[in-house]
Amino acid sequence: MQFRKVLFIDLWESFYDRNPLYALTAILKRNNIQVDYTFSKHFIKNIEFAKEYKPDLVMYSAFSSQLDDFVKFDAMLKLAHPCQSMIGGPGLNDKYSHSIVYNSTIDYTCVGEGEIALEHFIKTGTPAFNIIPKDQLLAPQKYNLFANLDDLPLPDRSVVYHRDSLRKQMPSKQFLSGRGCPYKCTYCHNHLEHEVFKGSGKTVRLKSVDYLMEEIKDVQSKYPLKTIVFQDDIFFLNKKWGLEFSEKYPKHIGLPFTCNVRSNLIDEDVVRGLKNAGCTTVAWAIESGDNEMRNKLLKRNVTDENILNAAELFNKYGIMHRVNNVIGSPGESFEQILKTLELNIKTKPYMSSAHIFIPFQGLELTEYALKEGHLDPNKIQSLPKTFAEKTVLNFTETEKDNIKKMMYLFPILTRYPALYENKVVFKVLMNMPHWALYPFYQTVHLYFWSKMYRVSADLLTQLKIIRRYFSYGN
Repeated sequence: MQFRKVLFIDLWESFYDRNPLYALTAILKRNNIQVDYTFSKHFIKNIEFAKEYKPDLVMYSAFSSQLDDFVKFDAMLKLAHPCQSMIGGPGLNDKYSHSIVYNSTIDYTCVGEGEIALEHFIKTGTPAFNIIPKDQLLAPQKYNLFANLDDLPLPDRSVVYHRDSLRKQMPSKQFLSGRGCPYKCTYCHNHLEHEVFKGSGKTVRLKSVDYLMEEIKDVQSKYPLKTIVFQDDIFFLNKKWGLEFSEKYPKHIGLPFTCNVRSNLIDEDVVRGLKNAGCTTVAWAIESGDNEMRNKLLKRNVTDENILNAAELFNKYGIMHRVNNVIGSPGESFEQILKTLELNIKTKPYMSSAHIFIPFQGLELTEYALKEGHLDPNKIQSLPKTFAEKTVLNFTETEKDNIKKMMYLFPILTRYPALYENKVVFKVLMNMPHWALYPFYQTVHLYFWSKMYRVSADLLTQLKIIRRYFSYGN
């Protein structure tokens, strides 16, 4: 089958950049394929768009927790407009997700990176390697070798930005300097990617600094751009690359930026390089303040000394930092959550967040939870759609209540530790109802987030950002 028109469909309205779609759009356009985009959580709106556009191929990108919604949507779409459909995304590497797609109306699954396989598919009409027909999805697979990122065309944002004026007007835009993560934390999908794609070459790859500068300049010449967010799991992963970036970025781009780092890779040369390049904010993770849980259960391989040293350097050089944590891990006690809070307070962050662990299928931590009786197998079929929703592990009702309340309170308690240190005040906060804590959490979180990422825009754009922030995932 030859394709002439492709339509990307999102079922959520967020303000984050859709970097995977930008990369695939560039491939499609290079092959003279007409591409369009629509996004809404209202199925009918997307279906009406598709009926008018009449695509040959519809493409979805999903996390595993979103998969059921895409399956339902595709079945409705096929009744209104018969076409081929394909789904991909970071949550589509495990057998459980494959079994869901196998029993759906979705025709193809893209496992892992799609550029090379998609170009072959578009040119020949025949799926191969990373693009797998539904009837072959449960069989053993062989995947493409990973692409050299500098050989790919510059990502193309035009299709998404044409349909989404908010993403286009956002003063802060997201970029990727590379792909992959060498670490194998048990709560993250990266260890699964190492296993699935072990024959595909070097998992961790970086764009050359010159390619990255060209990509940013291309966006800078076309769209509003005041600050940059590098979304890589770990920025400055390669110190030599990082120091070259620190030299060239101020000369060629010169915009303030934020990035994600890892505390065991932080030393004074790295922090000085980030500061000199224009880094205003870093996000990094402690995950657990309990050393045994952090390193044995979560397999972070990060010491308290790494954590406190990194924080000291960020504070010394005046780089704001946001600390991420995971709470509600299998068997975690309330006392261990408090240890996480206390270690966060010691780092003196601008902001800290605590996300509730979601047991995605295929994760090592999920397998541990199942084996040790912390998770009922049937719970995997209805996972929360966001990290802020609830825990589905086998905690008591009191423990579940405490986990959710700590998630709500974490940003404010780490920023203003006196509220925690005063045990009477802390007890009052922990006894507040969820309906009162939720808007408090969302407002504080959004305020800190906007300050850290320097979101300065006109009033209308700010109101649109707020609306999407509160509606995303709901």
